[in-house]
Amino acid sequence: MKILELAAYAYYKDHKGFEKNTSGFAYAVSDICESLAICGNEVYLLTQSGITNGFQCNNTVIIKKRWIDIILHSRLRDYVYGIIAAYELSGTFVEKLKTIYYYVNRGYTEKIISLINPDVIQIQSIGDYTVPFMMAASNSGIPFIVSNHGLATFLSEVEPKLKKLEGCFFKAAAKNHTIVTTVSSGIKKRIVNHYNIKGDNIIVVPNGVMPAANDIDEKKTIELRKKLNIKSADFVFICVGSISNRKNQLQVARAFRLLINKIENIKLLFAGDGPQFDELNDYVQNHGLVDKAVLLGNIEHSMMPYYYSISNCTIVASVDEGFGLPVIEGYSYGIPSVIYSDLDAIEDVSFADSTVIVNKRDDECLAEGMERSVIFDWNEEAIKKHALKFTNIKMGEKYQNALIIGMKQKSSMVFDDVKALMKGKGVN
Repeated sequence: MKILELAAYAYYKDHKGFEKNTSGFAYAVSDICESLAICGNEVYLLTQSGITNGFQCNNTVIIKKRWIDIILHSRLRDYVYGIIAAYELSGTFVEKLKTIYYYVNRGYTEKIISLINPDVIQIQSIGDYTVPFMMAASNSGIPFIVSNHGLATFLSEVEPKLKKLEGCFFKAAAKNHTIVTTVSSGIKKRIVNHYNIKGDNIIVVPNGVMPAANDIDEKKTIELRKKLNIKSADFVFICVGSISNRKNQLQVARAFRLLINKIENIKLLFAGDGPQFDELNDYVQNHGLVDKAVLLGNIEHSMMPYYYSISNCTIVASVDEGFGLPVIEGYSYGIPSVIYSDLDAIEDVSFADSTVIVNKRDDECLAEGMERSVIFDWNEEAIKKHALKFTNIKMGEKYQNALIIGMKQKSSMVFDDVKALMKGKGVN
């Protein structure tokens, strides 16, 4: 099967225009492409952000896209569409310019679709950056599916226009029987309940992870433990993700502060950077946690196996989290997770012998859950077995199945419905 992947951005190391995209979504896009290629498909990727002469990474072909290509294939109507979409936004002038740029890219996207002539198209995420992709795909007549990685509707920091766009999309997709994938059962339920749709066009495809690295250099591990002042008797928590209000690391730090009054040999690692980094760092500095809690900053993807291998438990305390990739990443290294019961993926990733579920969102309950993880006798091999349910290959097989369904049904949104997304029309 020949698949064209369309995404806002992706991560590829040592490639200009791709190496700075270090978000979880960027890694997910490249992993999805590779997993589909491993399943025997011919996979091509075109992004909004990547200006490139084109290259091949592992089994994925990243399509050439230069400024001259965008200019030569730009059309007046796409500038008009972009201006209309930008006008509806309440963002900054730069954000509005980016939106116009996304729509101007539509001409080159349609050219690529005609050149590659894929069997099916997969569009990653829902937003102003992917609506032009949907317009190009629907205009081409090639069947496409859309993969949702989270919900903007319930996030306070997301502007109303983008929430309307998301809602309009789910309703239009349901009407047209467009296949939509989402990363957890909880997200599917929220979509179905909030927008009052059947959801029979929505397929759950949990995130996947590469198997635990078998070639970890023990010497590097020893050096890392020494660098972080981690003793053999220490129980190490790790909290992975962008440092932000949504990921809720500040509450993790507060709960950890309560816990150190009861348990001595514990450490807490925060892996990631983000808008709340300074606030979290100030809390650690001002509340006597300097020797116990370490802010690592952004960690190179290839180094994460070392940090998981020196840890004993992951913590996912996000206020809103579509899946919770660190949970299953930790499983692959045989370490359990402390998670809240309202995590969207709770029924997908929680197992009695691998998770501590916290039912109430307050510092004391989170600290109590962390304490339970310290004193429980975990079975490392049993936890690793759960990780095998979430390998990249299994993820690829499930995405492949969704793409086949979308291709056979030839069910994609009609152009007029996609065009309506520019203003979020159709949402009550």
